This record gives sequence, C-alpha cells and structure tokens, in this order.
Amino acid sequence: MLQAEREDPLEAKRQEARDWINESISGLQSQIDGVEADIDAAKKTKKGRKGPPPELMAQLGRYVWHIEKLETILRNVERDVISSDDLEETGVKDAVQYYIEENQDDDFYEDDEMYEEVLEMAAATEDGAVVGVVADLSHLQKAKKGDKAKNVTEDKIVVTTNASPLKMSAADKKKAEKEKAAVEKAAKQEEDKRKERERKAAAATLAATQKKTAASKKTAAEVAAGPAKAELEALAKQKLQEQQKQAAQAAQVAAQAKTAAAAKEQTEQAKRQQQEQATRLKQEQQERDQRDQRDQRDQRDQLDQLQREQQMQQQQVQQQQRLQQEQQMQMQRQQMQQRSGSGRTPDAAVLSMLAAGYDACPTLQDSERQRPFIPRNPTSQLPDCFPSAPPRAADQQFVEKLDQDTLFFIFYHCPGTYQQNLAARELKRQSWRYHKKYSTWFQRHEEPTRTTEDFEQGTYVYFEAEAEWEKKIKHNFTFEYSWLEDSL
Repeated sequence: MLQAEREDPLEAKRQEARDWINESISGLQSQIDGVEADIDAAKKTKKGRKGPPPELMAQLGRYVWHIEKLETILRNVERDVISSDDLEETGVKDAVQYYIEENQDDDFYEDDEMYEEVLEMAAATEDGAVVGVVADLSHLQKAKKGDKAKNVTEDKIVVTTNASPLKMSAADKKKAEKEKAAVEKAAKQEEDKRKERERKAAAATLAATQKKTAASKKTAAEVAAGPAKAELEALAKQKLQEQQKQAAQAAQVAAQAKTAAAAKEQTEQAKRQQQEQATRLKQEQQERDQRDQRDQRDQRDQLDQLQREQQMQQQQVQQQQRLQQEQQMQMQRQQMQQRSGSGRTPDAAVLSMLAAGYDACPTLQDSERQRPFIPRNPTSQLPDCFPSAPPRAADQQFVEKLDQDTLFFIFYHCPGTYQQNLAARELKRQSWRYHKKYSTWFQRHEEPTRTTEDFEQGTYVYFEAEAEWEKKIKHNFTFEYSWLEDSL
C-alpha cells in the first residue's frame, strides 16, 4: 500500500496508456484471427479460385497497419515522448475505439490521418528533448567543472594560505590543470553511465511490456482453450456434423431453387405461347374484320354505282320523254294553226293549259311502287321495339338545327346518302371547306397571313375523324385551291 502511495503520477499515466494500447492491439488481433478464418473458409468453398479474396486481404492489411501504428505509439510512450493526455487530446483513443467497433459496418468511414497529429507531436517532442539533453549535459559539465575548480582552488587556498596566488609556481599550475582535466573526464564518464542506465531501463520496460502482452495473449489463448481435449474433439465433431448438415440443406435448397426456376421457366414459356397465340388470333380477327369491311365497302360502292346508273338511265328516259312531249306539243300547235287558217298563235288560256298539262305529265318513277327504308348493314341483335325507319325525312331546315359534331358524324358515317349531302351543305354554310387531298374539313382560325391566286397560308382548324374525333389547330398551313371541293 505504501508503494502504491509512493507511485509516481506520471508513471500511472504511462501505465494507463500502455494498458489501452495493449487492449487495442488485442482487439485488432482478434479481428485478424476472424479475417484469417474467413480466408480459410473461402479457400475451402472455392477450390478453383486463385488466391484469397482481395477484399479480405485488404481488410487484413488495414488491421496490420493499425497494429504497427499503435506499436509505434507504444514505443514513444515508453520513451516518455507521448503521454496519455496526448492520446486523448488528439482524439486517437476515440478514433481507434470507433475503428475497432464499427469498421465492419456498411456506413463506416475510416480516417487515414487519425495517427498523424500524435506522431508529428512525438517527432517534435523528441527533437526538442534531444536538444534539451545536449544543453543539460553542457550545462552540467560546466557546473561540474566550476565546482571542481572551486574545490581545487579552495584547497590550494587552504594549503597556501601564507602564499600569494600570484606567486604560484609552474608545477602548481600544471597540477591544477591536470586536476581540472580529471574532473571533466569524471563528469563525462558519469554522464555516459547515466545515459546507459536510462537506455537499459527503457529497454527493460519495453521488454517487460512485450512480455506482459505476450503473457496476456497466452493467457487468453489458454482460457479460450480451457475445455479438455475430448471436449474439443466432441465440439469439432459436432461442428463438422453441423457443417455437413448445412451443406446438405444448402444442396437441398439449391435443388429446390433449380426446380422452382425450371417450373417458373415453363410457366413463363406457356404464358408467352398463350400471349403469342392470343396475338396471332387477334391479328387474324383484325385481318378478317378488315377484309369484311373492304367487302362491305365494295358492295356499297357497287350498290351506289348501280343506283347512279339507274338514276342516269331514268334521267335519260325522262329527257327523251320531255323531248317527245315537246315535239308533240309543237305538232299540236302546228295543227291548231293549220286548222285556224289564220296563222294566229293560240291564245293565253290554251297555252296555260298546255303548260299545266306538261308539268303534271307522269314519269316512269310514278309507275314504280314506293319502297320502304332498307338499312345497308342490317343486324339481328336489335330489339323489335326499336324504330326501323326514320321518324321524318331529313331536309335542310332539320339539318340546320344540328351541332357540328352531329354534322361530322352524318358526313363520315352516312356515305353516299342524301343526308351526307345535306350535312356537307350545312358545314359549307358554316364556313367549313373540304380538302380533297386529306379528306378533311378545314376552317379558318384567323385571317390568312398570305394569299395568292393558287393558295392561301395561315392558321386553320381541322376536324380529326379517324383517330381522336376532335378539332385541332394547324399553324402555318398552306391550303391550295386546287384541292378545294366546290361542286356543292
């Protein structure tokens, strides 16, 4: 207890720094053992791989680097160049503790310059200490020389009290110089012995620290190897069985994963085949629909052509009838003039009756039976209660009441009909113009920016009937008059 009370505070601080450095080195050594075990396991699992994994080797190198830095700091602590307070003030303790505890985390950030400040401080302190030691030795030598010289002088004074210093003989001076040289030599030898003692003490302290560190490591290894040999063999056997069991489980899981992947591949392949088949059927259905639409369009065109031919024939017949009637009337007029003998023309009453009879003359259409409305594309999916004929005949007054969307619907969905003609006339009345090249209705959005005899250019509103069924604006559009439909 008395020894503990007499212990130097500086030595206690130095021992505290030694203990912390040794604990840190032990922690890093444990992590090195873990990395080496991982390297051995990686070598066993991947036999064909050349060399250990590079990431593990890099981690092992970092541990060794930190141990070397800590050993350097330990040597400086033993030489009293670095103190425990220096380690705390420079943050080395916190940085090393953080590295040992958190270096395996994903968000860990390593400070490569964590040792720079304390090592630079040690270098500066060591340089200053060397200069101080040289100064102290010089001062000590001077002091010792002065003391010896003083003692010698006092002795001479005591011996030669009756003699004057100015009357010293040459033998006395030579003896004094020899004594002075002997004093300086003794002081130098004493200084060399002191340095040697300090060096041996530092080496002994370092050896004791290393011995203590090795003993602590050995003790930790003995404690870790505490169970008996039989228990170790049993544990090794149990570990081997667990590894075999884990390998079997891993093989089973791999087989299950392979089976699941094969089943998934089959399912995806079947799904792809179904999608391809559905796509092919859809394309075939679209082709059939397009073919049916073309056939229906051709039939409508043929029917329209037939109707036009019939109308032309009827017009020709009516024209022939009118010519015959005019000829008959001319002959009747001539006969009447001949019967009258006077060459006078018939009076107004006769002519009015002839004109009335001519206007009411029957035609071939009057002899035909009135036909009911027959839809072009009849369907059997409508209920019987729906009307089968228009409620009233469409005329210009009726069409003028419809909005533009309805007019566009009639125009595009009732081709070749009288209703289409009425819708076109009404759209023209509302300042819409039909473009024969694009088959689209256009309307001026603003006054043209450029107008010539062949075209006009500006911003137009046009009706998109094929894709989106809406009105759109076209800027800087050139409308050539040659493509303008103006027959109606």
